[in-house]
Amino acid sequence: MMTSIKKLSFEEAISELDIIIEKINNDNIPIDDMESLFEKALVLNHHCKSILEKTKGKISKLVKENDELKLLDID
Repeated sequence: MMTSIKKLSFEEAISELDIIIEKINNDNIPIDDMESLFEKALVLNHHCKSILEKTKGKISKLVKENDELKLLDID
């Protein structure tokens, strides 16, 4: 499960989270299934947070300084 989740894009992981939330809210599912869905949701959530943190580190702002264009990292 972990390996396949790590390959998901942010959008795919969010979509999976939405499906899990819908199942938990709308289906009458056994507690064991609910537990496994919750565990998967936690892993997906962590994956999404990781992607966002990596993206945050890569975001750059283009600034004009002394007639030069310079890339600055935004923290």
